[in-house]
Amino acid sequence: MARAPHRPTSFDQWLYEESTWDQKHDDREYTPQLSARDAHDQPWRIPRLVRVYETAKQLFLVVENRPLPATIVTGLFDDKGSLAVTVSTPDWQKFLLPFFQLAWRAENEKPDTVSFAIADRSSL
Repeated sequence: MARAPHRPTSFDQWLYEESTWDQKHDDREYTPQLSARDAHDQPWRIPRLVRVYETAKQLFLVVENRPLPATIVTGLFDDKGSLAVTVSTPDWQKFLLPFFQLAWRAENEKPDTVSFAIADRSSL
């Protein structure tokens, strides 16, 4: 029986491709959906999520020498000191975990409270 050829996932393709100027521009402009429990009573939570996302993006840029692709991170949710990161595909979970743990730690939160979820495909 012949083996089916390996079809690279979008994550695999990203690992070996160069970023285009258009992609780099899009990556700078993108911001995921940001939400927090009690955001109306604690308005500082949303700006904190902006800082976390920007910090994770900068760490990613330093380590990978290219920007974090737009729309990979679809949402961030702050739940009383826990960070939930929603990503578009499961491939990105382990890859992005250290970046968001460091960014969350930069906000004086425990890095082990960072969790990941996969975005609902119907909402993408």
